[in-house]
Amino acid sequence: MARIVGGVNSVVTLVNFTSFIAQVVTVVTRNTPVQLPSISIPDGASLFIRALVSNGNKKIYVANTSGDTAIPTSRLALAGGEGIELRIQNANAVWIDASSNNVGVEIFTEQ
Repeated sequence: MARIVGGVNSVVTLVNFTSFIAQVVTVVTRNTPVQLPSISIPDGASLFIRALVSNGNKKIYVANTSGDTAIPTSRLALAGGEGIELRIQNANAVWIDASSNNVGVEIFTEQ
């Protein structure tokens, strides 16, 4: 367990997790959004999403609705190897799509 101390009377205790979940999620057909699986994310943990390195320059689009994956101003585009950390309660709050067929992401969270 780690402790972070900062400011007056400010102590944050971080818990140690006992396991983790890692999965690969693939967009088989571009322009067909895919919802991430239902994985509860405990308080203090994050969801890490990383575009597969093998995607190369093919883009993965990350958004919070299926429709937003098609709107450039409402999504995040990730090239192969790029990633993002999200503090959300469940992975299924995230939708992905892709610029090409058969590209995907790795997802990871502590449990």
